[in-house]
Amino acid sequence: MSDAKFVPPPLGNGPLKALCENVWVVGGLFKLPLPFTCITRNMIVLREKDELALVGCVRLDEATEAELLKLGKIVHVIALCHSHGCDDTYYVEKFGATYWNNARMKHPNENLKGKNFMESTPFQNMQFYELLCVINPAKPTNSENVLVWKPRADSPGILVCMDILQGEGPPNEDTFDCEGAPATMLAKVISYFMGFTIHGTPGVFFSLVARPNCMEDYGKDLDAIEAMDFDMAAVGHGLCFSRNAKKIIEQMRQKHLPAA
Repeated sequence: MSDAKFVPPPLGNGPLKALCENVWVVGGLFKLPLPFTCITRNMIVLREKDELALVGCVRLDEATEAELLKLGKIVHVIALCHSHGCDDTYYVEKFGATYWNNARMKHPNENLKGKNFMESTPFQNMQFYELLCVINPAKPTNSENVLVWKPRADSPGILVCMDILQGEGPPNEDTFDCEGAPATMLAKVISYFMGFTIHGTPGVFFSLVARPNCMEDYGKDLDAIEAMDFDMAAVGHGLCFSRNAKKIIEQMRQKHLPAA
């Protein structure tokens, strides 16, 4: 078993909520390195037949974990980015799940050896894309990826991502409330000043995740994401999008690339 620092305790979560057929979202918390400061984050659950794939893992309370196991067997853990993996070890070691990432990424827990989802995929009808704007020679293990999955070949696709697209603005007819555990008051204040106030790419993405001077590649990333086949989006923070998710991509373009 891995060191206890790689298996933190549950911090609180909301209910498992179905976004669409074979896709669920559960909202949990992540503790920042400050006293009494927990921000919200989401885990996305995908199901193919009786197999579950977890994206953006969140440790759950016992009751919600029992509900999760009623959906199927936890077979895959998918790491889309280098900064959302604090609970990956728990699911890989407890349930024997296969850990998926890309060749660039390296989990702090050296016991987690990933399969490369750029070479094969956990489920059928699943497509991955690595964001160019995050690739940084100065930080060679930094990586953020998105995936699009179609539960059926003829069904609408769903975009799954962590940080480049977030639902931190007010709810509307296109959004889906995960009803997760609430952030602490201090975290809400910090999040506001970090730019978690809009649907789309928050300002903190460019200061903490993306490579400096990356806007040309950011534009290419938006082009690549927009070309993928999806209508819904399940995201790492905030509200998800039950329809018209590509509209948010265009809003991101207009906000951050107004001259494009």
